[in-house]
Amino acid sequence: MLTTEQEVNIRKLAKMIRGIKVAMLTTTAPDRTLHSRPMASQEADFDGTLWFFSQDSSEKTSEILQNPQVNASYVSTEEHHYVSFTGHASVV
Repeated sequence: MLTTEQEVNIRKLAKMIRGIKVAMLTTTAPDRTLHSRPMASQEADFDGTLWFFSQDSSEKTSEILQNPQVNASYVSTEEHHYVSFTGHASVV
């Protein structure tokens, strides 16, 4: 169950990233280098979970399976929204 503060933060984040179609998703390679690539955000009501499609055989999927710590960044220069946050990714 989420705290009131977490719910407020999720709503704020949802408002800031609404309408931004592409995020930069950063994963960590086995040699500890960072890999960032653009990913299309999937349309879904934001509840704190971001959804991206990727091929099972992709390098990013392999990196997530080995180290689920990721970063996602969104930019809207029109709205002056610059958002970067970390979390744990999973392959479903």
